[in-house]
Amino acid sequence: MGVKSGMGAIVRPAAVLLAICLVISASLAFTYAATKGRIDASEAEEANGARAEALPGADFEPVYVMGADEAANIDGFPAVTEIFSAHSPGPDGARQAAGHVATVVTYGYGGEVYVIVGVSNDGRITGVRVSRHSETPGLGANTAKPEYYEQFTGKDASLGFSVAKSGAGASEKEIVAVSGATISSDAVAKAVNEAARAIAEYSQRE
Repeated sequence: MGVKSGMGAIVRPAAVLLAICLVISASLAFTYAATKGRIDASEAEEANGARAEALPGADFEPVYVMGADEAANIDGFPAVTEIFSAHSPGPDGARQAAGHVATVVTYGYGGEVYVIVGVSNDGRITGVRVSRHSETPGLGANTAKPEYYEQFTGKDASLGFSVAKSGAGASEKEIVAVSGATISSDAVAKAVNEAARAIAEYSQRE
């Protein structure tokens, strides 16, 4: 009797705990399933807005999207995750090619940084946006501000940009780093270079 009573004292709480765990797991799974679609839609809308800022006045069509297997096995940064062709209305109202927009994931000071880069048909950078990052507020996070990324706009995408610590004597291909955030600044510049390379390579195949 004593042994059975002791076993019951162990089994019953364990069964209750297991039941609670199952209920919580099911609840979390349901919540994830219910919210994932909205989260994905929100992220897609934000990304499309960033593309529209990187190459204004155009609509976009995906021509390359990194697969899940590729994304899980990125072995080097920066890496191009997607390329979109861009079209805008021509003088006669017909759609005409405007350029391409690429998204690049790179690694900054605090983690992954996603950079969206627009390049026109004549090889000029139309815009750069940092869409997601984990950089330090007030330092590396400032690479997501116009004061930094607008330095690329209008420049020849094939220059091969590097980062300078100050604007004194900086060349056309040098981008002035955010003060105190050289690593983050360099990460964005390298992402822009990789986007330009990938777009040029893709354009040659079209």
